Amino acid sequence: MAGKRALKKQPVSNRGIEHLDLTTDLKTYERFFKRSNSFLCIMGLDGYFKLVNPAFQKLLGYSLKEILSRPILEFIHPEDRDIASREVTSCNNREHITSCRNRYKCKDGSYRLLGWIFHTDVNEGLMYATAHDITERVNLEEQIIELNINLEKLVKERTADISTINRKLKSEIAKHIRMEQAARKSEQRFYAVARSTTDLIWERDVSNNSLHWFGDIDKLLGYELGKFPRTIDGHLKQIHPEDRRTVANKTEEAVRTGKNFYVVYRIKHKDGAYRYWDERGKAIGFANKKAVRWVGSITDVTELKKAEDDLLRSKNEYRRLSQEFRILLDAIPDNILLLSPDMQIIWANKTAAFRFNRNIEGLTGQYCYKLCCSIFSPCKIVRLSKVISQEGKKPPYSNLRQVWSGT
Repeated sequence: MAGKRALKKQPVSNRGIEHLDLTTDLKTYERFFKRSNSFLCIMGLDGYFKLVNPAFQKLLGYSLKEILSRPILEFIHPEDRDIASREVTSCNNREHITSCRNRYKCKDGSYRLLGWIFHTDVNEGLMYATAHDITERVNLEEQIIELNINLEKLVKERTADISTINRKLKSEIAKHIRMEQAARKSEQRFYAVARSTTDLIWERDVSNNSLHWFGDIDKLLGYELGKFPRTIDGHLKQIHPEDRRTVANKTEEAVRTGKNFYVVYRIKHKDGAYRYWDERGKAIGFANKKAVRWVGSITDVTELKKAEDDLLRSKNEYRRLSQEFRILLDAIPDNILLLSPDMQIIWANKTAAFRFNRNIEGLTGQYCYKLCCSIFSPCKIVRLSKVISQEGKKPPYSNLRQVWSGT
């Protein structure tokens, strides 16, 4: 090769020459060497640069004299010097092509990571090398690796969060089901008690303050036979003080107008407890334009009232849990929609409402495929997180069928 023969004209010893001069008959190679954007170097096996192109000088910021006069190891990062020394040593005894990477110190104190390819000529005692600045590429690779690690960490954390939320959701749903069952049982007891109540019949005459009972009034209120008062005033005294005025006003109004009356009040049992009575009356005799004789019925609705109170408490608790459940769903960063079988939105969480730039009420009644895909019939690839209603099974919510979750 012409270039190699020309170079052989310059005798080389381990430290005998400071640099190489290109002869005038190698102008083409010289132009290539000087104008190349790649970093081209000729190194001696003595550990010094023999020749570097301008691109290499520009990268490091040193003058040619500074580069050629200092050992190569002085430019290499201290942590990379052992590897570089081993590479040079391995090249001393055989002619081969090798590659490595190490960090070179620039004149401004910064380091650039260079990827090298060497061709060693043992006979000449030289290594011909090309280098590429891979600093940005390696930094980018490291950033990508770090991002992947962080992403995997976030995925694990998000998966753990979703698992926690799923457990909470399952717990809340189980509470809802229990509350529904309790409310249903309370309602069943309410109707059962209402159907099985026992009535008392009474007849009273307000003109002589007499009151006659038809039925075991004494046993009902825990008295011995005949001991419960048989007068209107005596009956009134057994009524709870907070209800007494109401009962008196209702009675007086009925006597004055002759209209049927209805009142619910508490009456004292012999043991000191109060029973709830549902009383209804109808006028059957008049004197001086007043209703003086009355007949009516009394139903002990104590158990019914307790059932009503239990039902009310159950409904309030169910309402509270429903509100907490909705708050929990609104806190989930994913879009959640409850859909009817024809993909009509029945309910949405706040994230879904924000996703579609509407309030929750504005989403209700809309068809999800119109909002999501701007089409007029359900698509075949809709992603459903949960189908609440399955064939042969009654869903927990009779009018809710599907749950859609999207991001």
